[in-house]
Amino acid sequence: MLKLNDYADNITLSVVWEDEFSIEVRVVANTLFITVSHNYYLDDELILKLSQYICDYCDGKEQTACFVSGPFTGKYIPAFSFSIDKIDNRGHLYVTLDLELDDVDDRSHRCKCYIKCEIGQLSRFGKRIRKLLSREIGTTVSLIDDE
Repeated sequence: MLKLNDYADNITLSVVWEDEFSIEVRVVANTLFITVSHNYYLDDELILKLSQYICDYCDGKEQTACFVSGPFTGKYIPAFSFSIDKIDNRGHLYVTLDLELDDVDDRSHRCKCYIKCEIGQLSRFGKRIRKLLSREIGTTVSLIDDE
């Protein structure tokens, strides 16, 4: 049986499709309370922006409030956001993922959750995200990888 302190939150990004302009990435978020998965379209510029956002935060550099993959309103493809919102008294970071679920026309369905992690873990994840630039189907990066 899974115990509370045996559980690790995780974010996984996997390339599931590609063409010359963009890749389709499956974003999976796992917490003690939920598992959510949805696909989003990203280009090289967005992949680099997400990686840079995370790396800049971990390096203590000034940065924007969050990474957003695209508009959350209008007639666009689904979007997600990634922000590093708070630190607890033990030094754990809380990443907020806001994942749009593409199941209604008005774009109102979302899953918003905290992913708890440590700064070194997040820093390594930020660097590994650049592996998605290979565009190779099956390429996967995860917050809890031990590379």
